[in-house]
Amino acid sequence: MSIRPMSIRRLPTVMALIVAVLAVCAGPAQAAEDPRREPRSIDQDFLQMESEVPGFGGLFYDEQDRLNVFLKDTEGPEAAAFREVEPGVVIRRGDYGFAELAAWRKELRQVLSLPGVVSLEVDEATNRVRIGMDSRARTKSLDRDRLERELLFKSAPREAVVVEAAEPIRPMVNLRDKVRPIAGGFEVANFKSCTLGFNVFREGVFGFVTNSHCTARQGGEEGTRFYQNYLAAGGSFVGVEVADPDYFTGGDCPAGRRCRVSDSSFIRYDAADLGDYGKLARTVSRGTASGSLELPAKNPRFNINGRATAVRGKPLNKIGRTTGWTVGNVVATCVDVNVSGADITQFCQDVVQAGVGPGDSGSPVFSWTKGNNVKLVGILWGGGTTVFVLSPLANVERELGALEIFPKKPTRPRRPRR
Repeated sequence: MSIRPMSIRRLPTVMALIVAVLAVCAGPAQAAEDPRREPRSIDQDFLQMESEVPGFGGLFYDEQDRLNVFLKDTEGPEAAAFREVEPGVVIRRGDYGFAELAAWRKELRQVLSLPGVVSLEVDEATNRVRIGMDSRARTKSLDRDRLERELLFKSAPREAVVVEAAEPIRPMVNLRDKVRPIAGGFEVANFKSCTLGFNVFREGVFGFVTNSHCTARQGGEEGTRFYQNYLAAGGSFVGVEVADPDYFTGGDCPAGRRCRVSDSSFIRYDAADLGDYGKLARTVSRGTASGSLELPAKNPRFNINGRATAVRGKPLNKIGRTTGWTVGNVVATCVDVNVSGADITQFCQDVVQAGVGPGDSGSPVFSWTKGNNVKLVGILWGGGTTVFVLSPLANVERELGALEIFPKKPTRPRRPRR
């Protein structure tokens, strides 16, 4: 395929797109949308970039925090545009444009119904489509053979698809004290313990977002009652589930499975003063495998002041009731994930290499560098032994509708009541 030269007039547009992606910025959703449509994600930004930068095949940050970009033409004007906006950028030769990879990934979604398949994504760090296979399955050789036979009948070139061993992803059903008002990151429970994600206003109603699988039935509204902290520890009623879309079948959803783009539900507070709006718990310290559960006497809260999007190679943080404050780099974006032991597939999820444990489901995931302010990225719902999986905020709003996640005017910090 020939690469057309880029005109000088298009250079500012291309550079603006590059800067927008590097800024890791995400805008708010306007209203709930049909989850059967392709979810908005960084993949959509990459597709838009390729429309302006012919031959663009993805980008990521390496371990030295250098921007790496795949281009079919590594010496053309497109490469020059990247070098101008990001000195030190590493330009890699890509075999495929991002639109090609995205189309093959969409065609391959039905393989998620095959035994042993864990995940499917466009891997922006290898310029390939990647399929994850359950490395622990007793029938993994047979499962791999079935997959290989299926790939023979797809249009994607076999060399464009990488099949790798992967951990099965399971839901993560303490920041465990009773605290008022309640910030994101503290324990909430009904008949199982989870983590409160973040406080929001939805259609003028104050409440919080946590995982759908933390309710009595995953998908669909059945009025699950939530308590804080755990009932056996003296927790008291704080709210009731009022929004939790049903999982859908058909369309892009693989045969025999139920699909959504987020594991999220909205819980309406029983009283307006129960939630600490725009705040997340801030523990004493963070780690990669586990972090502190203890709150400092001073400065026990983060302030949410914006939204962000996961970018491969960049660090993200989470606060959860089991493993506390953990941090790690994004290792995959917009991955279609099969939930271990269930018939559920979550489309376009992000993966972070950091510690997680049972009960961390619902944890807020955020970007932080220093100070008290953070940008909200999404909500954790599952993981393996070394990674956690989150639903991006854009996907949550796609299903729950527009959410006001922080006050328009800054508020004075308040000491929590224990």
